[in-house]
Amino acid sequence: MAKKVPAPKPATGSSRQLIDAIAAVKQIQDFIKEHGNAEKALAAAVRVQGLIQLTGGFEALKEALEIVGKDDSPAQA
Repeated sequence: MAKKVPAPKPATGSSRQLIDAIAAVKQIQDFIKEHGNAEKALAAAVRVQGLIQLTGGFEALKEALEIVGKDDSPAQA
């Protein structure tokens, strides 16, 4: 007869904050690795923030990037 293992309790309070902090740090580490080093990653983040402000918001920037992406695609014959 197998023992029933109780379902894990959802993280709350400080446990949830710790999980969120670990996930955020991992994403930052990945971002830094993709850009070479911390200085280059920070410069990329600053440029993106500037583009968000220039276009009037994140959604507008995404829309502009989609339009530019369509223009850069090779012409189909």
